[in-house]
Amino acid sequence: MHDVRRAQLNALDRKQAELNVDLKVVFEALEAHGLAYGAQAGLAARRIRVLRLKLDQLAREQESARRGVLVQGTRAKLAELAIEAAALAYRRSSDRKELAEIIERALARGASST
Repeated sequence: MHDVRRAQLNALDRKQAELNVDLKVVFEALEAHGLAYGAQAGLAARRIRVLRLKLDQLAREQESARRGVLVQGTRAKLAELAIEAAALAYRRSSDRKELAEIIERALARGASST
């Protein structure tokens, strides 16, 4: 699940880069062709507004995806720590049982020899 969220975040980053390039192209066209006035300026302004809205929406999606990646990463780390703690508890329990068996055998030998 963590990899899926990270892939989603990477896709959003790529889309943002594409939209930024589109926006740059529009501004360059405005500067290069003197489209500051008239119908072409209106179309360019509309295109800029659309791109800004898409970039704003994308920024919100990216923030949500980043939080999702962080949450998934935290959950994965907590699960890893829980597994390590369980393994350590199992080893300690096994060691205690083994020690108890050794003590019982030693006591049994001591009792049988007396």
